[in-house]
Amino acid sequence: MGTEAGAYLADEQDRNRESATKVKHVEVARTRQPNRTAPTPCSCPQNLVHRLAFGKFIDQLVQIARLLYQRVLNIFDAYPTDDPGDEMHVGIDGGSLVKEGLKGAAPCDVRLDIGWRVTGQPADDLLQLVYCPSFFLDLSDVVWVYLGNAHLSDCFPCHEVLLRSIRDIELPHFEDTIKMCNARRRDAYMQYNTIFWIIVAITVIDFAWSQIRAALNRSRMSETLPPELDGIYEAEEYARQQQYQRANSKSSLVEGAVSTLFLLVILFAGALGFLSDTLEIYLSSDIVLSVVFVSIITIATTILSLPFSYYDTFVIEERFGFNKMTRRLFATDALKNMVISLVLMGVVVAVIVFFYHLTPQWFWLIAWVLLALFSVGIGYFYSQLIVPLFNKQTPLPEGELRDSLFELSEKTDFPITDVFLIDGSKRSTKANAYFAGFGKRKRICLYDTLLDQLGTDEITAILAHEIGHYKKRHVPLGMIIGTLLSGIQLWLMSLLLESPALAAALGSRTGEPSVILGIIAFGFLFGPVSETLSVGRNVLSRHNEYQADAFAARFGFAGSLISGLKKISAQALSNLTPHPIVVFWTYSHPTLLQRMRALREG
Repeated sequence: MGTEAGAYLADEQDRNRESATKVKHVEVARTRQPNRTAPTPCSCPQNLVHRLAFGKFIDQLVQIARLLYQRVLNIFDAYPTDDPGDEMHVGIDGGSLVKEGLKGAAPCDVRLDIGWRVTGQPADDLLQLVYCPSFFLDLSDVVWVYLGNAHLSDCFPCHEVLLRSIRDIELPHFEDTIKMCNARRRDAYMQYNTIFWIIVAITVIDFAWSQIRAALNRSRMSETLPPELDGIYEAEEYARQQQYQRANSKSSLVEGAVSTLFLLVILFAGALGFLSDTLEIYLSSDIVLSVVFVSIITIATTILSLPFSYYDTFVIEERFGFNKMTRRLFATDALKNMVISLVLMGVVVAVIVFFYHLTPQWFWLIAWVLLALFSVGIGYFYSQLIVPLFNKQTPLPEGELRDSLFELSEKTDFPITDVFLIDGSKRSTKANAYFAGFGKRKRICLYDTLLDQLGTDEITAILAHEIGHYKKRHVPLGMIIGTLLSGIQLWLMSLLLESPALAAALGSRTGEPSVILGIIAFGFLFGPVSETLSVGRNVLSRHNEYQADAFAARFGFAGSLISGLKKISAQALSNLTPHPIVVFWTYSHPTLLQRMRALREG
């Protein structure tokens, strides 16, 4: 008999070790447990384990099962179900003592799992009743007891200590615990449905609204050259622009539809919650878990977007003569972009999660300050750290253009140390120019394609426009607004991260709050607010563009600026007749025709 008991208990220990990683223990007195770990099995000498007689062991388990069966049956009588096929399971650690098909049972699962772990509890606090309302697809509630001895220094046989404790203990609040469990389950289920369907609705509406805007733009297309574009496009070139716009619109429709469908599948499958719950089994640190989680999502989204990016580059852009990129360069760019995203997202998430666990009440304020400094640092060193990863920057050679730019710098009292030329022609024929950095680190960057398309006066006029942004304080104003909005967003997020319903909405089955799932769920919910705020920022941005144009005009560059903008727009086959609603909602710059009109009137 002793041998049989030893073999049985050895098997029980193996099963407990396997199931330990699947069971999440949450103490009743605890409102939040950021770092959850799987139960630690006890290692006991076999000669001590053999002291437990097999018959006594089975008898104790049967007594426990009967007690729980009667108590739980009485409790759930208050919550009848219309579906007689619903099952309630009362089992011992997934063992064979299972009662199925209980009539009138609520649609849930109740299990008594026997396990143990080192918790730092005093030796006289051996047994605690622990409950965890879990938000499975079947709305399971998991109930179990565990051994809370801190040291097990005498190495008692685990089952014997546990069963002796259960035999002698009274559970006067067992019914209240189960009722509380069910109440929380019902409330969370209502929140789960509400939040889940809100996220789904936001996703669908966002896609629909983007396609409505695209349709509005298509409605402005015409087969003949509009009179207002005379002098910008020739009739043949305008027809080519319309073809380019249709091709991009169709590609955007397919990409948006596939991405939205993929996201809906992820949401309905609860894949994000499943990923988080799975990582919890293997990663004890919430910071590491969150960074790994975000990394997996970033890699997955990059892989999903690659076919569409490839099609846009090597089919559409190549067809219309814009693409100069090789497939090898395309692959290395994609890899670099992904690595940069992983690093930046990893830093942001790690900072938020670290300070959330350090000080849940004030983490948003600390994270806000640190992330604002991080953002300023990235902007300050952008040209020295990020740009060299993708392009070569060489000083603009001596000549007429360089002399004209430095002369403008003196006229506008805008000191510059150098002007840099970027090899943008290795990727595209489209032209560009921009300022990077600020303070002593600011620099002017011109794409080499710009020199091929515009004359000296036109490039100087574009530089005068960019200097206007600095003189009007548009750059620091934008940074201040962005920083304030990010602070408000972090504060709002801090109010919701404690809710387990956010994690449940994304498919988590632990029934507990999850920082990373809470961040992602909040991102979905904040989407409409962010979209609305971006409209306001676009309005401000268009106002700033008018001011920068007026600044260039004050120095006599109105005509050259109009000429340069017309050439850049025509060469890029830009849509010069977008729908007014689209302009209002998404355009950070006024249309070419609006800027031309303002320059001529101003």
